[in-house]
Amino acid sequence: MLYSFQRSLPSLPLPALGDTLSRYIQSVQPLLTDEEFEKMKKLAYDFQNGVGRKLQRYLFLKYLWSVNYVSDWWEQYVYLRGRSSLMINSSYYALDAMFYTMTEHQVARTASIIHAMMVYKKLLESERLEPLLLRGLIPLCSSQYERSFGTTRIPGIEQDTLRHVDREESRHVVVVCQGRYYTVPLYSRGRLLSLMEIEGQIQRILNDSMPDRPVKNGEQKLPALTAMKRDEWGRIYQTFFTSGQNRKAMDILEKAAFVVFLDEDPAIYSKDDDTSLEKMGHSLLHGTGCNRWFDKGTTLVVFSNGKIGFNIEHSW
Repeated sequence: MLYSFQRSLPSLPLPALGDTLSRYIQSVQPLLTDEEFEKMKKLAYDFQNGVGRKLQRYLFLKYLWSVNYVSDWWEQYVYLRGRSSLMINSSYYALDAMFYTMTEHQVARTASIIHAMMVYKKLLESERLEPLLLRGLIPLCSSQYERSFGTTRIPGIEQDTLRHVDREESRHVVVVCQGRYYTVPLYSRGRLLSLMEIEGQIQRILNDSMPDRPVKNGEQKLPALTAMKRDEWGRIYQTFFTSGQNRKAMDILEKAAFVVFLDEDPAIYSKDDDTSLEKMGHSLLHGTGCNRWFDKGTTLVVFSNGKIGFNIEHSW
């Protein structure tokens, strides 16, 4: 049902070269001086009557055999070839409802959200969700749903890659609490664990992460690697995370449906404090720089008072 309209959707239309250049000239005019604008118009004219014609023919051929002649280039050149840090520059965040609190119990809220997300994941995988319709009539493309879970951006020196695993490999989550990493299986004999069973797992994690058992500083700061410039992180990844025990650990994280961070601080919203929402946004967008796994497609953050939020890797 989810992909029932995919074959009937129209391809992205290809505008004529002259129309593209005309819109381009209009868009840059407010940014240029009169002299610069005249120079830009001449460059656009030369392009239209020169190499632009040849490139437009190539683009037309791509348009004929692709559903969307832009999407693969957009993903590669706008996102995956970007070498700046994902933190702040690319990733975005989502906030919890501010005026209603489900529960202030961190463990219960974590278990509830994990269970709800895994139920939603099952609906996606079985294609039982209805496709989105504009005004209840015009269907929207559903292809982006495919990488909602089990997706990780893998750093490279010149270009990153997106790794997406199938449903059978992403039946667990990785929970990070006070710098420790825990694998939480969410299925037993083909059955999704109940909310109570998941809550018990999360409680054990909190009990195991008490301050009297300090974690090694290097392990606690490990997520900072995902906040580095992509070429630098790519070199480190290829050197230290492609073999041995590090590879096994990274493979578990990359195959996880999503990553969960249990924060030690609360997220407090106050109508009298104009900066309270801003503080929550900062925490979800970048945190301390080493308490978010920025490579993961979806990172769930659960604050100590039960409020939640998400950090999302943008490229998928």
